Amino acid sequence: MNQPALYARSNAAQRESVSRVLREWAGRLRWSREEQEAVLDVGCGPGDVTAQLLLPRLPSSVRVLVGHDVSEEMVRHAAAAHTALAPRLRFLCTDIAARDLPATPLGACSQQLQGFHKVFSFYALHWVVDQRTALRNFHSLLRPGGEALLLFVPSPGVETRTSRSEGCPGEEAKSDKPGNAG
Repeated sequence: MNQPALYARSNAAQRESVSRVLREWAGRLRWSREEQEAVLDVGCGPGDVTAQLLLPRLPSSVRVLVGHDVSEEMVRHAAAAHTALAPRLRFLCTDIAARDLPATPLGACSQQLQGFHKVFSFYALHWVVDQRTALRNFHSLLRPGGEALLLFVPSPGVETRTSRSEGCPGEEAKSDKPGNAG
């Protein structure tokens, strides 16, 4: 969808779900008390969820929150609507599934920040065709020890679970729930 204002007016169910997930999970993430952290929101769309739901839940140790989307129209709208109100917020346009991510604006931003401490993505990855590359890019954007919180569109019959990666992409993740395959 490339109609940012319409999308921002029509995403009430998404906003409620993201708000619920952030209430439950944001406090479980490890936040630094000393280091100024960098946070990325992949698939930010018109920026309303990033600016109005995610940003207020981040601790003051977060120096920058980068909203990212593949749509130039969404990024332009997000920047115009939100950056003047929040100086630690900025928006970039890049394809998260780009095979040459270091050569993109998001790759350059990550290099400048020496990686992201946290990566969030809310209801965006179902739009990505090459999810394997996108997830590898998530991993490459994270600093060592970084954390990701991803929210997917559920499919009927798909088990809901949480997992923590113990290694690199492609290695089996260990599930937080006993009896579930990694």
